[in-house]
Amino acid sequence: MGYIEKFGRAVAHLKELDAVLGKWIDAEPYDLVRERNRDDTEEVVHAKVRHRIPPGVPLIIGDAIYNFRSSLDHLAYALAVSNLGAAPNTDDVMCPIHSAIGSYMVSGARATRHFSPTVQGIVEKMQPYHAGNAMKDHPLGLLNKLSNIDKHRHLAFGGTLAESSTITLNANTRDAEVEVRGNAVHLVDFVLYSRSDHPL
Repeated sequence: MGYIEKFGRAVAHLKELDAVLGKWIDAEPYDLVRERNRDDTEEVVHAKVRHRIPPGVPLIIGDAIYNFRSSLDHLAYALAVSNLGAAPNTDDVMCPIHSAIGSYMVSGARATRHFSPTVQGIVEKMQPYHAGNAMKDHPLGLLNKLSNIDKHRHLAFGGTLAESSTITLNANTRDAEVEVRGNAVHLVDFVLYSRSDHPL
């Protein structure tokens, strides 16, 4: 089944990502310097990048996203074939992911019309628009958004941050102030990737 292979490939990319980032973090890619003021009421933490994150990381993430999204479409096609007993004579069978009920009732319903009624109901109930205020954090919605960004605009893993930053922690008020310095660089150049054996 294609959807199984696609999903497995996505998992393989995640394992590759873990290995690459693990080697990067083992090289201690950032410096953290802690200082306290004289009356011991504030602690200042300075962070500065020493080693840039490996350039292939955004591509690995994009490949994982693509295969996860593609596995859903392969599953949708398999469900249509199972229901019809033959391959559908259309090329618009897919796993719809919609943040608005209106768009789902048009294109989403069309994409699932070859599913059994039971499967149609399941697919509709898993749509992000059912999440209400938490819709922006819905797993399928996030996957679809990242997939579209990676396919049509730019690498999904991107952005900007500074080459160094300073965080001031107040022991009395527990307030934190963040000061960012230096020239802007890609977010992939500055990621505090934490593992249990490398606490921040």
